[in-house]
Amino acid sequence: MAKWYYYDEDGEKAGPVRGRELKNLARQGVITPETILEDSKGRVIIASQAGALPFPSKRVDRMLDMSFFPSTSTANWYYYDEHGKKVGPMPLATLKEFARQGLITAETVIEHDEEKFEDEGEPEKPIAPEPGEELEVEIEVEPPLVTGPMETEQSIFLGKYKILEKIGEGGMGNIFAAWDTELRREVTVKTLNIKGKRHSHFKERFLDEARVTGQLKHPGIIPVHVLDYDDKGSPYYVMQLLEGRTLSQLIKHYHHSKVSAYSPKTLQELLRHFINVCQAIAYAHDRSIVHRDLKPANIMLGGYGETFVLDWGLAKRCNDQADAPPPFHEEDSVFSESENRGLTVPGVRLGTAGYQSPEYLQHGISQPSDDIYALGVMLYYLLCDRLPHKVAKNQRVVFDTPVPPHLINPYIDRQMSAVCLCALAQDKKERYRRADRLADDIQRWLDGEMVSVYRMKRREKVTLFLKKNALWFGATLAAFCAGGVLARLLG
Repeated sequence: MAKWYYYDEDGEKAGPVRGRELKNLARQGVITPETILEDSKGRVIIASQAGALPFPSKRVDRMLDMSFFPSTSTANWYYYDEHGKKVGPMPLATLKEFARQGLITAETVIEHDEEKFEDEGEPEKPIAPEPGEELEVEIEVEPPLVTGPMETEQSIFLGKYKILEKIGEGGMGNIFAAWDTELRREVTVKTLNIKGKRHSHFKERFLDEARVTGQLKHPGIIPVHVLDYDDKGSPYYVMQLLEGRTLSQLIKHYHHSKVSAYSPKTLQELLRHFINVCQAIAYAHDRSIVHRDLKPANIMLGGYGETFVLDWGLAKRCNDQADAPPPFHEEDSVFSESENRGLTVPGVRLGTAGYQSPEYLQHGISQPSDDIYALGVMLYYLLCDRLPHKVAKNQRVVFDTPVPPHLINPYIDRQMSAVCLCALAQDKKERYRRADRLADDIQRWLDGEMVSVYRMKRREKVTLFLKKNALWFGATLAAFCAGGVLARLLG
């Protein structure tokens, strides 16, 4: 039976272990793709070369970045080419450049001449295989799974899920693309990040987010598949794979694109996505759940018309008692002042500055009307590319009278301005009572009908009627003209 040794993160040689034990160590995260393995004959192999080990191979430039090797320009590195010839010495930067050029692949054997492989004080250089000689690997080879770049603060293996790459980050968690090894599909895994682990209340919010999201079954809310814990007791949960762009990105594209995206057609597409958001929030409100952190960055738009409301970490039930956020001290803040803009800020009031309703900032009690106000802010930002109220550097909001959207966006009329300003009313009694009523008025506007919150003048009604029935009037006028021409020809 072949025996193996491996070098841990401190460069210490451990072993011997058998092939099956090696595989278990890889599952536990003790052996990573960068780990140096050595067989009983002293020959060296990178762990990522053992295709049956249960982790994905990483990009070569990441593979070469071994923390227990010196990274100075004077360090001597070598690699063995396809003919088994030793090439070098060279600095690490050159080695990485060769990797980017394709001269070094995931199967290439590399070598370093520093005394990092020590056994009882004697330096031991890695031994490359002779040309044409194969290493004795006692591991059953299976087809490689989907792999990709990886950047994670935890183990590369979470249960049956292989971490592929980092695709997002929030105030308390990281989001990764992962591979479900049993169902053979890509999924999204959300974990607590280092910032989130500093405070115990972040863990509670994280668990609440997973449980609340898992209870909501709506096409506009990402389904949660699994809630579990890693080997260190840190929670993570698994969702449907997120693919697409945020509403915030599309709004910026709409207002700042150089390819004439600023058009009625693009605006209508954005408003239809916004209607889907309102419907998802109405569904949550009917189940007594308030989101409390609605903003364009928390809305994901898929490539096939999907609209998803994300980040339910601050959600709570309406019948809960008044919010009681944990004590917050200035030195506990994990964000700088410049980073706070657009992020959920831990402090006296939960949520994002500029999207919180006046009554919540005053009393600290969350209600569905808070989400209605946040939807109004989102709608104003969608229409005008700015927030309705100024947010000071200290995150204070100045609740002045917002400029009507129709004075900023040429494709907006007084009706849509009225809809937006109704959702933004400082008195919650003057806002829409339900999110789906806001959605209904936007749909009416898109259909060329009168909205419920604006009293049209007679001239505006006539204009709207003619606009809605332009095709019928055009056909009628054409018929009259044709009839007149025919009468002249016959007369």
